[in-house]
Amino acid sequence: MKTKCGKARILMSILGFTAVLGFSIIAVAGSLEPTAPPGPTMKTLAEIEPATPISSVPYIITEPGSYYLARNAQSASSMFSGITIWADNVTLDLKGFALTGDGTAGLHGVFIEGTRKNIVIRNGTITNWGGNGIEAAAAARCQARNLRVIDNAQSGIHLPGDEQVVTNCIVADNGHSASGNVSGIYVGKASRVTQNTAAGNGDSANADVYGIFANEGSTVAGNTAHMNGNSANGDYVYGIYAGKACAVTGNTAQDNGDFAETVYGIYLVSYCLVDQNTAFDNGFLADYVQNMTLGVVGCAYGNNVAP
Repeated sequence: MKTKCGKARILMSILGFTAVLGFSIIAVAGSLEPTAPPGPTMKTLAEIEPATPISSVPYIITEPGSYYLARNAQSASSMFSGITIWADNVTLDLKGFALTGDGTAGLHGVFIEGTRKNIVIRNGTITNWGGNGIEAAAAARCQARNLRVIDNAQSGIHLPGDEQVVTNCIVADNGHSASGNVSGIYVGKASRVTQNTAAGNGDSANADVYGIFANEGSTVAGNTAHMNGNSANGDYVYGIYAGKACAVTGNTAQDNGDFAETVYGIYLVSYCLVDQNTAFDNGFLADYVQNMTLGVVGCAYGNNVAP
């Protein structure tokens, strides 16, 4: 009997200690009821990637940073290009909108002025400018990505500086009846031109036409050049022109230079790697035609189709 009473006292002591301990923990922790609604935890787009909106053109960018087109924008100016860039390290996102000119001669859709570098232009349409869609006579290390550059009076994307990147763009119907040389895509040395379509540029132009021009040391891969320079009156039409020491792989050049004078589907200078390209049916009724320049000094040819 004493043993049972002793066990009961011990059990009661443990239960009492547990209750005191639980009360102490609650007292230290405080109330579990929130004193106010929880605050927002998501960041705004401006906080993640601060950017300046462009609502109308003409517009001049003078500081590095991110800019975006806030709506379709059409210029009525006869003095200024659509968007002029006077700074390095600029990203211009068209956000799927169209940058449209009024056809005034010599004005460009996007004009990168001077020896700028590290400019990105992406995601939208550039059309109906009286000059080039994109012009950057002296800039280097620029990128044009996911653009539709169409129906401009001169060239489409003109980036003659070094180390440029042009990818996933449609460049079409630029330079109809132009008096000077026309190029769908034109890049300088050590550039990359990949997965683009250059079509219908330089129709009835009165000078030489290049669907794609890539200077020496460039990579030209996975592009299509179609119907560039038809009825052109210049000396030469090139579907794709690759300078010295280029890698030219997986491209298609077809139906370029119909009714023109001298036509090359894919033209190679020297010391190029040339593999898995198709060049066919270029220069219908042209005076002279080569679908691909084979046997060029220093070039290594793989599995190409070029009858």
